[in-house]
Amino acid sequence: MPYNLHMLNLTQASLTLTLLLSLLSSFGCSSKRSEIDEFRRFIESTRAATEASAEPYFNRPRALWAKRKYEIKDLTYDVRKTDSLVNPIVGLASFTLLTSQTALVSTKEEAQRSTEVDIASQNAFRVSLNFTYDGGVWTLKRGQYSIAGLPAEGLAITPGKIQAEPDAIPFAPLRLWLKSM
Repeated sequence: MPYNLHMLNLTQASLTLTLLLSLLSSFGCSSKRSEIDEFRRFIESTRAATEASAEPYFNRPRALWAKRKYEIKDLTYDVRKTDSLVNPIVGLASFTLLTSQTALVSTKEEAQRSTEVDIASQNAFRVSLNFTYDGGVWTLKRGQYSIAGLPAEGLAITPGKIQAEPDAIPFAPLRLWLKSM
């Protein structure tokens, strides 16, 4: 009789331990799943905001206005665990950024009404961005870009460069990619 009771207690302990481990592992997966879902939502909403953006901008060197349009193609993204204690989770996004603008005009209102794209203004950039996840926020840390079709090394993208040159291409549309909300 005592032997069977002992076996019953071991079985209960084993089931309890299995249940506890299962719950703990699901919390870990749930957390990672949450971060992945947050990154996916951030990428998709930022892509939509980038493509919907069509605000006039002032071309300082020419003292004229135009309206820019952006399109994102070939978008891929991933979330990875790292062995870093500072940034244990990173997000990566790569895409082709197509830019164009309307003809330069003298007023902001004219630019707002413009719809015809100036063919000479069309550019394509290959963009790769690296994000970190901290406190529920995805933040751009660095990236690089190259002009599509040209054999050139990637040029650096940093939050500082984007903020310092907010009207420059390709930085203008990347302002939306600085941080998730």
